[in-house]
Amino acid sequence: MLNKKQIADLENFEGNAQALRILSKARHQSEINLPFSIISTLIKYPTRSNEIGEANIRHKMGCYQAEESVFIQIAKEVGTINAEGKVIRHPLTYLVEAADDIAYMTADLEDAVKSGVVNIDALLNFSERHIHHWEQRIMNPNNILLELKKLLIN
Repeated sequence: MLNKKQIADLENFEGNAQALRILSKARHQSEINLPFSIISTLIKYPTRSNEIGEANIRHKMGCYQAEESVFIQIAKEVGTINAEGKVIRHPLTYLVEAADDIAYMTADLEDAVKSGVVNIDALLNFSERHIHHWEQRIMNPNNILLELKKLLIN
């Protein structure tokens, strides 16, 4: 018979939790041996399946019950667990999320052009008008640090 956590795992499949499952198994059975800091960064949602729906809990989970001990071990090792035992996001997770957003937006734009929702000439015109603003924000390391601080504060 399944317990409540196992049932929650089955009802709430999540790719990020599955990634932790795969990486935690691969660490011992293959040449993949990512350090805990990298694995912690990949845990975008430090939430257990049975916590979904509680107040202030993200709608996605970061680990299944079977990997909970690894989840806690990683959090302790990298310092992302607080005194109350709550696991918080690794600061570099915000960069991973930003990279995901950029990749998805780029794919969405490509799909929009292919489907005719966005006109390629209008897209190029828009990009040319705004490229200097983007270059200033992206190419200046101080701006990157300011943007990262904004993400970490919010």
